[in-house]
Formats: sequence, C-alpha cells, structure tokens
Amino acid sequence: MSLNLAIHTQLISKIKSTLSSVDSIKEVVAYPSGGNFDNYPAVVFFPDSFENDFSTTKTNEKIYRFKMWIVVNAEKFTTEEVFEEILPKNVDEVLEKFDNDWDYGTINGHRARALINSGFWGMGEEENGKVAWAELDLLIKVQTDN
Repeated sequence: MSLNLAIHTQLISKIKSTLSSVDSIKEVVAYPSGGNFDNYPAVVFFPDSFENDFSTTKTNEKIYRFKMWIVVNAEKFTTEEVFEEILPKNVDEVLEKFDNDWDYGTINGHRARALINSGFWGMGEEENGKVAWAELDLLIKVQTDN
C-alpha cells in the first residue's frame, strides 16, 4: 500500500474517532455535507489538499490538510450566547481532545505532527433553521524517508 493511501485512510479514521469521542459533539460527518444534520453540535470534515516539502536530502515532509467545521444549532439562542459561549466552548473541547488524545508520535512508522488553525466563524439560515459554525484547518505533517 502506498504511503499516501495508507496515510489518508488512517488519518480519516483517526480524526473521526477523535471527534466522535468529544462529549459535546453529537454527529460527525467525514465528507462534504449539505449542512443538514440530525444532531447538533455537529462536525463535518474532509481532506482539503496535501503538499510535499524537502526537509533534507534524505527526508521529505508531507502536509495533509483537512477542512473542518463545527456547526451548532442557533435557533434558541441569542447571537451573543452563540458566539461568546456555545461555539467557543465546542471549539475549545475539540481542540482539547486533539491536544490530549491525538497520537503525535508516528503513523505507519513515519514521524507525525498536527496543528489546528481557526478560520471564519459565521451564522446563517439552513434548511433546518438558524445555525452557526466555526471553520477549522487541521494540518498534519508527516516526515518520510526517500
């Protein structure tokens, strides 16, 4: 099995497992979704891109990027509650779970590191009502030998 196939498959499985173990998250979807969830808070994530970078003459670093959105139902809450309490709490719980549970050691025998950056936070009307979301970018850097 090629490194890329093995890594993508393992990363998706590990990310899904990590997100599913966050107490406040009620639904995890590992593919682009239309935004209609059965349960909130929900997280949708999927691969975004990957790139290679030369580290030394013998090693490369591959960076796997995943897009991730935390989505909360905002129907029964004020904008202040959503953006000052509910959404930040859910984002912090996801970040804490990755910080505590993610294996930053090796994947398939290759050294791995991960980083989560924040993107745009917003609110809008969906088919099931008003929702708010926080965009996150998950970057996983894997060091490989040529």
